[in-house]
Amino acid sequence: MRLLLALLFGTTLLLAAPVPKEKPKVKDDEAILGSWKIESFDTDGAPGGPPKELIDGIRFVFEKDGKMKMTMNMNGKTDEQAGEFKLDPEAKLKTIDLTNHGQVAKGLYELDGDTLKLAICDSPKSDRPTELKAKKDSKVALVVFKRVKEEEKKDK
Repeated sequence: MRLLLALLFGTTLLLAAPVPKEKPKVKDDEAILGSWKIESFDTDGAPGGPPKELIDGIRFVFEKDGKMKMTMNMNGKTDEQAGEFKLDPEAKLKTIDLTNHGQVAKGLYELDGDTLKLAICDSPKSDRPTELKAKKDSKVALVVFKRVKEEEKKDK
């Protein structure tokens, strides 16, 4: 009888225990924060863009309140430019605007964990891309970024 009561009590405790909640999804304006390096750069539907040595030295840092920095390290020289970004995660295709020196580059983005994809037109005068791709003669660059981990930051 004691065994039956113990099993009944244990089962009741298990059933009454709260179900662990899933972690709340982090909003894009928070998830994008941090340092990002370029993994790939495709233009007009083909790999290309700046030389690999330049790409390897570029970091984008997205900060709170829509601030961003782009740092380029090449040949021992560092150039840092400040700018701003604005996300619209509620748009049918998520949009991003990158502002630097008063010029706005309109684009689309996809943020999935430690991967950020941007489709950006090659000219601030161009319209926003209509898809997250860089097709031939589209004048759109598709840039894939990976988040810079803390260990990588310390190595630099």
